[in-house]
Amino acid sequence: ADTAGTHLWRADLTAHTKPYPGSHELNGLEVVPVSVLLATLVDAARSVGIEHIGEVRFHYPIALDRPRLVQVVAAGDVVSISSRSASDTSTWVRHATARAVVEPPATQTSELNGLAPITAAQGRSTAEFLREWGVTGQPFEWTFSGLHGSAERLSAEVDLPEPSVAAVLDAAAHLARLVDDSNRDLMVPSATEFVWLADDVTDPSATIDIRRNRTVEDGLVVDVTATGPDGPLLDIRGLRFAAVDGTDAPTPDLPPESMTHVLEWQPMEFDADRAATPSGSVAVVGEGNAVAAALRTAGVDVVDDASTARHVVYVGGAS
Repeated sequence: ADTAGTHLWRADLTAHTKPYPGSHELNGLEVVPVSVLLATLVDAARSVGIEHIGEVRFHYPIALDRPRLVQVVAAGDVVSISSRSASDTSTWVRHATARAVVEPPATQTSELNGLAPITAAQGRSTAEFLREWGVTGQPFEWTFSGLHGSAERLSAEVDLPEPSVAAVLDAAAHLARLVDDSNRDLMVPSATEFVWLADDVTDPSATIDIRRNRTVEDGLVVDVTATGPDGPLLDIRGLRFAAVDGTDAPTPDLPPESMTHVLEWQPMEFDADRAATPSGSVAVVGEGNAVAAALRTAGVDVVDDASTARHVVYVGGAS
């Protein structure tokens, strides 16, 4: 921690040192699962006295195609996870952010219909059933022994051979997608409005309840709870899912954000007569060494970490 109260944690991440025992692929590329990102945000927040987090946004996945340096920062009421390639000393990619919240939002789920066994899951292994939904691999070991659903709700009895908070969270994140059976497109969590996790999980079983949030006009948004024999294990409100673009085959040289997001840069018309020194820090990415030097000469606060900059300038290469 520094004198301003900012706390920083860093760790090296490779395919051989990943913080989960199984695998998790998107479009054929191994990425850190949302369950690990969310548990990391909660742990970092609690270490600085933040009891509850909300306004969680998953910006870009962390791809494990190369060694990376991961950075977790808690500054004020905001916690974030960023990373950069171990061979790159300048470009940081922000993966997830969260903010301290005082209390959870009210649940916004509709009236429940009667639950019925999901026959498609009967007699099937968990991995086999999840593959039908585009899920490849399981970050943590868990299985469902009972799966019941309706148009608005899904309930699962989950077995945990190695109980942990991350394992329950991982099961909840995967099963929450199944509440919408209207399409089988691959979807991943993109945001959530509130998260509470138990300090520890020791029981080898849990009941996960997923209820669809119908106050949202478009997309899939759910509220999720999990309970064990000794009480509540997690409470997630407003978990939103987004479709993964699977039109292009993954390439290790592509940035991780290319799997779920498209950045469309627009050229800027620069008028020197009207230009003013920008307020806040500026990061220059791309072929921008000369631009960065010129900005520094002009007195601009140029920083290397694009994830913390107030402004980001992209300079394309010559074509």
